[in-house]
Amino acid sequence: MRQILRARPMALAASSVVVLLVALALSTAAGVAAPAQPAGGRDQLAARGSVTYRVYCRTCHGQTARGDGPLAELLKAPPSDLTGIARRAGGEFPEGLVTAAIDGRAEVAAHGPREMPIWGEAFGPVDGASGDEAAVQMKIREVMLYLETIQR
Repeated sequence: MRQILRARPMALAASSVVVLLVALALSTAAGVAAPAQPAGGRDQLAARGSVTYRVYCRTCHGQTARGDGPLAELLKAPPSDLTGIARRAGGEFPEGLVTAAIDGRAEVAAHGPREMPIWGEAFGPVDGASGDEAAVQMKIREVMLYLETIQR
């Protein structure tokens, strides 16, 4: 039994790495990367964010963003229901908090351990070259705007 319990974190880590690598490959192959200065308003940015959500977030948060993705059961804590962010925040969608949660590079001790990948790093260049921080921030903003459109 102990071996099974020890193997679960390793399986989770391996699954997370596989998901991240597949997501990176799919985003590159699908041309998902957003330009640093994209044209269009909030609706177009949110539409691009929906593509990024499908590639990077759906495996844990699910097709409907309610925390029921195919990898959800492998996590210690269930993924958040992303359709209720505004409701949990008192009716107002907290853009800054959502942006910081997606980015993940600034740790928030009150949130406890983080199982979600640090997308602020993952959205950067894969080859170790110096990154375009503006492009990373735009991709994060697009996902945040998409999440705002799916609030119930």
